Amino acid sequence: MNIHFSSPHQYLFFHYHIKHLLVIWKKELRKDIYIVQDDNEESITVKYPGETYRERVLQEIEAVFFQTLEMDQELFQVHLVATFPYQNQLIGIYQDAKDSQKQPFLFAIVDEELQELTDQEYEQAWHIALQEFPEYFRLEER
Repeated sequence: MNIHFSSPHQYLFFHYHIKHLLVIWKKELRKDIYIVQDDNEESITVKYPGETYRERVLQEIEAVFFQTLEMDQELFQVHLVATFPYQNQLIGIYQDAKDSQKQPFLFAIVDEELQELTDQEYEQAWHIALQEFPEYFRLEER
């Protein structure tokens, strides 16, 4: 059986190395979380993990999932594509909402807020993120 969600607001993301699908239903003001069991070019197979799991994941990521960043005095929208633990903190990888070809941004997620990493932390977290989530990084030719 094939099921297609009618919501245009569908976001794939990793949270603690588990791939999820977030579906936002505007009319019902509801957000659903699914666990991705299989993902290929043709289709995605998802499983509904239950209401308790849904609520827990939303509690952890909802406040930080969509963000507005400022760079060079320009505002732009980003969304969360992955989280991973690093030195007792949770790191979020954020992708430009309009241009997924741009390099992602990394932030520490602390108490439902984004915090900048030091240069050294950023570099170390970047290398971990590049190894664990290479699909979000565009390697520059040297």
